[in-house]
Order: sequence, then structure tokens, then C-alpha cells
Amino acid sequence: MRAADWTYELPRGGEDSDGIEGYNVEAADGELLGVVATVVEHAGRRYVVVQHGSPVRRELEAVPLDEVVEVDHTGLAIRLRRGSEAAALALDPSRGVEGGDCDARRVLETGPPVPAGAPPVVEPTPSVAGYVACFAAGAIALLALVVVAMTRHLGVWGILFAVPVALFVAGGTLLYRFVRYRR
Repeated sequence: MRAADWTYELPRGGEDSDGIEGYNVEAADGELLGVVATVVEHAGRRYVVVQHGSPVRRELEAVPLDEVVEVDHTGLAIRLRRGSEAAALALDPSRGVEGGDCDARRVLETGPPVPAGAPPVVEPTPSVAGYVACFAAGAIALLALVVVAMTRHLGVWGILFAVPVALFVAGGTLLYRFVRYRR
């Protein structure tokens, strides 16, 4: 892999991620390659800076943005085309700059250009209503089962307690996805 000889801008420590920063990077076959550290522009070309390795020995490489074939905003992942490793450049971690003057500037808008007349891309907006509804339905079902269990012996019908548990799990999952998406 060729090495890049330029400095590049990284997000400042503690700064919120923007665009596809933080998304998982997958190979064409689905193998996890790393995480998007940032997107930079150098000499008129945009690169996805992919971070992988251990926290002790961090490795960075720049993959041209045109090697990205799919962006999954719901799954927070990008997929690279087959053979994209040939176009990747190794980056020296010591040449990364948090803000300030550098050769490759951080790009905050990473979406592909939209052709004229094309309908706008609308990303799904998670809602609080889904998990509130699951928790409410689970609470009502649990209350109804407790009332019935207090008045008569449920026996084998006690398995119905799995219904509110499943609703609580579904609500918790929706809440987790809502919080994760909002980051």
C-alpha cells in the first residue's frame, strides 16, 4: 500500500461526529475493516479516512470516496467496492492534525452530488412514539395478567407473561436505536 505524504485534519477531541464519521467500514464481502474517522479533501479528491487496529496501535488509511458503493444510514455503515484496497493510501498517525493548518482539510458534507431533477433523499427520522407505545402496551398487558392471576390460578396460561416481556424488550430495542441514531 502506498503511503500518503500529506498532513490531514481530524475532528477535535470530544467533538461530535458529522456525516458518515463513526460509521463502520465494510469490504464488498461484508467483512468489517474499521471505522470512518473523518472525510478529507486533498488536491481536489475526497478520501474516507478509515481507522482500524487496536487503541494502542492505531492504523489509518485514506480510501478515495468514489470507492464507496453503498452508504447505509440505518445500519451506520459504508461498503467499499471490491478491490478498493489497491486505491487506498496509508496515513501516518503522527501527521493527523486536530483542526489547524494541514494539506487535507476535513469535509463535513460527504453526500454524493444529486443530479438535477432527482427527488431529494429523505433519511428516516426515528420517533419516540414507537418505544412509548411498546412500553405502554407492555405495562397494560402486565397489569391485566397480574389482575387475572390474583383472581384465579393461571396454570399453563402463565406463559402469557412472555407477552409484556416481549413488548418491554421491543421498546428497549427501539429506545436503544433511537439514542444511537441521535448521537
